[in-house]
Amino acid sequence: MSSTWHQAVEDYVNMRRSLGFKLAKAMATLQDFAAFLEDNGASHITIALALRWAQQNPAARPVEWPQRLSLVRGFARHWSANDSGTEIPPWRLLPHRPSRARSYIYSDDEVQRLLAAAQQLPPAGGLRGSTYYCLLAACGATSHFPTWYVPNFDHSASIQMRMSGVWTWLSRAFGRVKTDEALNNA
Repeated sequence: MSSTWHQAVEDYVNMRRSLGFKLAKAMATLQDFAAFLEDNGASHITIALALRWAQQNPAARPVEWPQRLSLVRGFARHWSANDSGTEIPPWRLLPHRPSRARSYIYSDDEVQRLLAAAQQLPPAGGLRGSTYYCLLAACGATSHFPTWYVPNFDHSASIQMRMSGVWTWLSRAFGRVKTDEALNNA
């Protein structure tokens, strides 16, 4: 059966490539699976064997296990036309949930210190400090951080708009005083 598994993998990958799929790493990965089936003396593809193979590689991270199993799933679906004893691994057999970084929410005091530090950026009287001040204050003026207090911000000139389901606060007068001041000193 050993030459059959390797030949079946080669035929499957070549057929998929002829249909326009790139399958850049599929041949090597599925040949590895074929060798695994051969080493285990398997006459059929089973879910247990596919699962064991997907998780056996010590270099593979858990995020790669579903990808490896997905390749086997496609091959098993193809091979099931030749072998009625083939088991096709179900979707989400190895789900992976990536962990997300936790957001850091700045306190009002930290925001005030950031704004003050931005105004102190060199060169003195240049646009750099005012630019960063306006950038940071704009973040505070949007719905991302609605609790920020921004000095010299004319809240009466703000307009509320709905864009793509996100409430955003725009201001016509925002930063005008600081920008004009920086331009006059330049």
